[in-house]
Amino acid sequence: METKTTPRFNYTPNAWEGSKYRDKQNLYGSSLSKEIRKELKETFPKCRFSVTSETYAGGQSINIALMKAPFKPFNEFNDEIAEKIENNVRRAFPCNWEEMKEQTIKNYIKYTTVKMYNDINQYHISDDFWMTDKAREVIIRALGIVQSFNFDDSDAQVDYFHTNFYLHASIGKWDKPFIQTK
Repeated sequence: METKTTPRFNYTPNAWEGSKYRDKQNLYGSSLSKEIRKELKETFPKCRFSVTSETYAGGQSINIALMKAPFKPFNEFNDEIAEKIENNVRRAFPCNWEEMKEQTIKNYIKYTTVKMYNDINQYHISDDFWMTDKAREVIIRALGIVQSFNFDDSDAQVDYFHTNFYLHASIGKWDKPFIQTK
């Protein structure tokens, strides 16, 4: 599914416009959330997503969370994941990495087995080792649907931000765990 088209404005060289943005550009806040939720429900009838919006002086954000699905979203902790955690910690924390590694492993187990929640970095989703392949596939398709309602003509290098909405994604929520259905 093609989600991005050539934008009408194009202030920055990397501008893009979602394929549904022009038809739905007057949607804002809860109306936009409702339309996205409807589309996700049609595309993923066995999954349940929470889609909420926040509006503020600088614009709006859409928050999407996969809350229920008939598959396991998180990989079981194993030696391969421990090695990936160690590599990431060594790269991110040049000193005292052993302590950070232990804490990161505890957090991995806590959030993926007990709390059933984790934030998704939409820019590095292919690097997320905690997510199962099925969860990654569903999330990538869901994010494509959400972004089809968006546009972005931002350039962080010159501190210029122009977008329909900012996007935050997760599996489960910090106060409500993901539930695996049958």
